[in-house]
Amino acid sequence: MADLLEVALANSSHWSGISSENLAADLHRDAQDVLANVDHFLSDADIRKKDAAYKSMQERQMMELIAALRRGAARQELLRFTFLK
Repeated sequence: MADLLEVALANSSHWSGISSENLAADLHRDAQDVLANVDHFLSDADIRKKDAAYKSMQERQMMELIAALRRGAARQELLRFTFLK
């Protein structure tokens, strides 16, 4: 999941092919609650285009989520990435 999110973050056109369903297959069952927050990020593409500060905040959180996934963070830590201000 971290690899897929990182590629999409580097190239915003990749977000259109990502859904929580195709991410769930690569995510440990205990961490799947984080997918609702990733869905929030995915649905905010239009807002990120209009609001540079919001885009920066969300992309920073996405980079932090990717790092947390790579180090095998616990569910509680993963759930803190809400992609909200």
